[in-house]
Amino acid sequence: MFSQLFSEVSILFKRGTGIIPPPKDFVEELPDTLASILSRISSSSSRLSKMKFNVERAQVHLFKDAFARHGQPSIASTGLLFPTVTRLAVGPYNEFIVQHCPNIRHLSDVPYNVWHGQIGDVRVHVMNLIEEAQKIENLESFVVRETLTGDLMNALYSSIPRIKTLAILRHCIFHMSFEDFVSIHLSRFHHLRMLCIPDVSNLGVGYNPPRWGLVKYRPDADEILKRMNEEGQQARERVARAIFDTCPWLKELWFEDCVREYNSQCIHGLTRHSHMLRRYISTLRVSSVQGPTHPPLDHRTLPAYFTQHILANFADRPALTCPHELPTPHSLSTRHLSWTFSHFDNHISALSRGLISLGVRPGDRVAVIMPNNSAYALLQWALSRIGAILVTINPAYRINELVQTLDLVGTKHLVVVPGIRTSRYLDMLVQRFPEIVGQSPGEIHLQGLSTLRNLVVVGGSHLKPALDWRDVFLWRQDTKEKAIVDDLAKSLHKDDVWDHGAPKAVSLTHHNLLNNARFIAMCMDLSEKDVLCNVPPLFHCFGLILGNLAAWVQGGMLDFSKGGSESEQVQVTALHGVPTHFLGVLEEVSRRRARGDKVETPMLRTGIAAGSSVPIQLMRRLINELGLEELTNAYGMTETSPVSFQTRTTSASAKEREREGGLGGHYDSMFEPFDMIQRTETVGRVHPHVKMVVVDSGWGAELNEPSSTSKSKDIPIPTPLPINTPGEVLISGYLLQKGYWGDSEQTKKAMKTDVQGTRWMFTGDEGVLGEDGCLRIVSRIKDLIIRGGENLFPIQIEDTLLGKLGGSDGKVRECAVVAVKDEKYGEVVGVWVVAAEGVRVNLDVVEDKAENLGDNDGGKTLSRKEIRDVIAKNMNPQNAPAWVWFVGSEGGEGGGYLGDGPIESLVGNSNSNSASSSSPLGYPTELPKTASGKVMKHVLREWSEELVRRGVGRVG
Repeated sequence: MFSQLFSEVSILFKRGTGIIPPPKDFVEELPDTLASILSRISSSSSRLSKMKFNVERAQVHLFKDAFARHGQPSIASTGLLFPTVTRLAVGPYNEFIVQHCPNIRHLSDVPYNVWHGQIGDVRVHVMNLIEEAQKIENLESFVVRETLTGDLMNALYSSIPRIKTLAILRHCIFHMSFEDFVSIHLSRFHHLRMLCIPDVSNLGVGYNPPRWGLVKYRPDADEILKRMNEEGQQARERVARAIFDTCPWLKELWFEDCVREYNSQCIHGLTRHSHMLRRYISTLRVSSVQGPTHPPLDHRTLPAYFTQHILANFADRPALTCPHELPTPHSLSTRHLSWTFSHFDNHISALSRGLISLGVRPGDRVAVIMPNNSAYALLQWALSRIGAILVTINPAYRINELVQTLDLVGTKHLVVVPGIRTSRYLDMLVQRFPEIVGQSPGEIHLQGLSTLRNLVVVGGSHLKPALDWRDVFLWRQDTKEKAIVDDLAKSLHKDDVWDHGAPKAVSLTHHNLLNNARFIAMCMDLSEKDVLCNVPPLFHCFGLILGNLAAWVQGGMLDFSKGGSESEQVQVTALHGVPTHFLGVLEEVSRRRARGDKVETPMLRTGIAAGSSVPIQLMRRLINELGLEELTNAYGMTETSPVSFQTRTTSASAKEREREGGLGGHYDSMFEPFDMIQRTETVGRVHPHVKMVVVDSGWGAELNEPSSTSKSKDIPIPTPLPINTPGEVLISGYLLQKGYWGDSEQTKKAMKTDVQGTRWMFTGDEGVLGEDGCLRIVSRIKDLIIRGGENLFPIQIEDTLLGKLGGSDGKVRECAVVAVKDEKYGEVVGVWVVAAEGVRVNLDVVEDKAENLGDNDGGKTLSRKEIRDVIAKNMNPQNAPAWVWFVGSEGGEGGGYLGDGPIESLVGNSNSNSASSSSPLGYPTELPKTASGKVMKHVLREWSEELVRRGVGRVG
């Protein structure tokens, strides 16, 4: 009966070595006796969970014979001696016991003082134990008493790379520096959550305290002890910081205070003896972070990656569907265009050969003006295959902007659709360059576009020099063009430029884009099973990189429908957009459900919201109404590939990938899950292989002043601000662009190299880094409002207003905060507001009666004073706006209220990107936005200046 009560057992065996040998019959019967004892222990105790097994090396064979003896059913039939044991400590050369404990979670060696030889710098029995640990399927923690060497770390990583708790408890670091231990070895263990290492006095980090036994009798022993403790604490903090900076996924770091033999204590693990260890939790103290070094960077070019990874693994998987395009031969659908990766590759190859035949050469700039369609997708890969450079053009450009951008990068070939919405691109070209009408294909010569030679039209045109898109494809494979394409693809280098982002002419390389897309996809846990509805336009990096490339590098499928698949039974799992896009989707879903339509999105789980932060009310609606429980938030700029920070999903599928070791597994274990606040108020944590530091906002401007000594040489190492302090965000790493094409002066201003050789991108964004490593983007530095010397952050004011008056039942749909010049304060706050549908704005309200408006109109009336009061009551009163303007229609019908009047600067301004945001009479009907959905605050500032001049919008 007593055997049912114990949960721990220690099996120790040491045969005597006296002069008189044991009887022969004793030696022969001993294995049977041992087998009987072990069998009874195994079968009689259901509570046994912890065991220490330490048999002298010379007697190990007796236990092996015992395990092999027949006649013991529990051994012979199953071979499993201790199925309930989860914690096991084993002595030297006792590793065979591991195979008889199938459910081990925690494995440790047993202290001993006998030397039995070594393999490299690792003792033989430790190496044997590590090899056995590799066979344990669900091992969580591993404790080893061995000198910290490179051979040990390599052996551990080869056998148990996914270990979560690791303790190395013997003496000191040996044959390597502490820096190598962290950067080369420890940085590879991306599943590690808790680490225990020798105390800092044994790590070679400059802390060498005197032996206490030599000083404890001195008169000043207490002072020496106090100084030793202080120096030790400082050294531990330095070591902890170095480890946590390199391994942000690590949660706990423990130091062993003293080297001692633990005897049987090891079977209880580390937590039972926490009084022997110093515990450090990862806490940032300054605004500087560095991403992990795993997964490693991929050094292939885009075409090489497409062939060697995407085609090799996903050739028969669907790659692209375009519900608004007609099917092609071999299309997966009979109703619309739908290709597998194999069919996709066939079209890419034919287009690559055709472009070579057309005269496109490596380094040529090929500009594209198109909506999201299959032609854009094909060009994305075909141009990378032949070394040409894709120039993405905003379809909203007017002719002056278009010509300026094409000429800036030296565009030689232009691929264009006849028109999008009200823009007719061919007509614009003819009006600006009438001489083009009489020219021939491939021989275009225009005075304002000296480099342009080819014009390719997708959709057909009667213009003489224009080539039809369909005629460019060269389907035959027995031509010289095929050999040229193959040779060009092989000759490409990862640092070759592939994309120019207009209008800044940002130069991004294969290396930039491929790796950035990989890490973006890992944050979303994308796989070949995902279908991404890519709403953002492809001329923007949001659509081209975060959308197309991020899905394809993981074998996912792209859906080019406008807001959810309109294809046959295609279940979208991911949706990209800015908050404006998501608001539009929610409104459309609400309208359809209101009229009785059944709208379901059972597979929708993730996506990216970028361009601006997602208000928490909007996030909740996306989760509740669409099921976007794993929507991620991303931050970056085109110059940084573009993403440097991102939140990540916490889906069950991500955890499954981690268990299976899938592509998302490493990244899934990298960070703790994000809560709702982190997902809505921050842009997440830093990407792998990226460094970030927050510095004083004026430092970059000082470096660019003519008197600055740092302008023509390396700058000092950036000094990070304390944690939770706003400042300019600087980014460094593989993701930095090569520079602005043809603008070395602007490149020097934005990108600087410090004295250690690290190149930094000055983003111009004001950010705050929290202790959790999450970054909050406060505003653009140039958008910052300085009111009487106090810094006010527009995004905080916008979030407060939307938090109090936004949401599905709120009065405010959108808002934007800008700086307004003021004689007294220098700058004050101005707010542009878009009222929710059905809300009436009263511009003539008397201030002291504003509080009663809600009672007079069922709570559906909005005034300037209400806007001001909400901000003043929920923030520092300095943030309260001095000016409030409402965006609406001139007649009062569309939005249910009367707008603030015409903006003279909009009338007749055909070259303004914001022209679409106004009526023919110059009334603003919506916030001016880029084609990717970002609010253009420079336009709002222009509007504000005119309205202030007229005295319109004053409040308070």
